[in-house]
Amino acid sequence: MDEVLKRVDALQATSGMSTVSLTGGEPLAQVGFVEALLPSLRARGYRIYLETNGSLPRALAKVRSACDWIAMDFKPESATGRDLWEAQRWFLEMGGDKVFVKMVLTDSTAETEFRRGVEWLASASLATPLVLQPATPWGCARSIPLTRLTSWWEWATRRLKDVRIIPQIHRLWEIT
Repeated sequence: MDEVLKRVDALQATSGMSTVSLTGGEPLAQVGFVEALLPSLRARGYRIYLETNGSLPRALAKVRSACDWIAMDFKPESATGRDLWEAQRWFLEMGGDKVFVKMVLTDSTAETEFRRGVEWLASASLATPLVLQPATPWGCARSIPLTRLTSWWEWATRRLKDVRIIPQIHRLWEIT
């Protein structure tokens, strides 16, 4: 814990950052550590951005109040090998207005999965923002063709109130 806080403070001293992003793997898999870390980050004046796959709603209940933003990565069963629909629905209900859904799209994303994800989100919450994130080519991931991305965005905006397209900035900044 002390080492993490030292590193965060050192980054803040050199960059002036005021937000800490908890991501990488699944932060809520270590909810005890995250729960212990958040009060110290808050006491130092940091805002908290949590990025999660949304499969651990009980863990979210323990840390939700300390987070400013919560990104729930929507990954279809073909990408994970697991059906997370019900856990993610519960997660959305618990997260409230702090949550937005992020759907990473590649050239191998099936239209049926995309549409099922949008319809699922519409049935859970029309007001939850959806961020479509075209994958930056990396490893075996290939970017989604612009014409397909545009078509899917238009289709999604007819079903949801707030749909945005945001690139994978970490790849553009060469952060892996």
